[in-house]
Amino acid sequence: MVKYINEVTREYKLEHHTLRNWEEKGLLGVVERDFTYGRMYDEEQLRRIQCIHEVVKKQQEKGLKRTDFREVERVLLDEFGGMIQERPPSVPASPETFTNMLVKMSAQEKEIQRLQQMVVDLTQATGEQLQQMHGELTKNRAETKELKQYLDEKLERRDQLLLEAVRSNAEEQQNEKTKAGFFRRLFG
Repeated sequence: MVKYINEVTREYKLEHHTLRNWEEKGLLGVVERDFTYGRMYDEEQLRRIQCIHEVVKKQQEKGLKRTDFREVERVLLDEFGGMIQERPPSVPASPETFTNMLVKMSAQEKEIQRLQQMVVDLTQATGEQLQQMHGELTKNRAETKELKQYLDEKLERRDQLLLEAVRSNAEEQQNEKTKAGFFRRLFG
């Protein structure tokens, strides 16, 4: 049985960097990796992780803030004896790894196809919406142009009426002055 780093961190409530630290200290041996999920641990490494986790928990219960790795190494030596056997580098991974990779790739391919279809659908919908908006905009431009012409005509007519009113008012005032001057001359 092989477990990936995400599964192990969830199971033991550990941080990824903690497992990588234990790996760097040589407590887990050579950790295989695959292209999809990253680090993966075999059964012996999982037992070692369980053992290390228990030792660390006991140390924390005693009030230690930092892990005493000498005690961890002693417990691992008692439990597993001797050095960690490294896998030959020519063995790439277990069959489960390749099966997992195929499943993952198949799921990714389906997701890619779904996303591609989504892009096509959005492109078509967007194209139709753009055409509709263009039609409405063209119609609005024509209506706006007609409205502008109408308002320009009304403004021009208003200006003419105002000008006529001003002229008429000026003529009336002139006529009143002329009448007032006539009556003054008459009646003195």
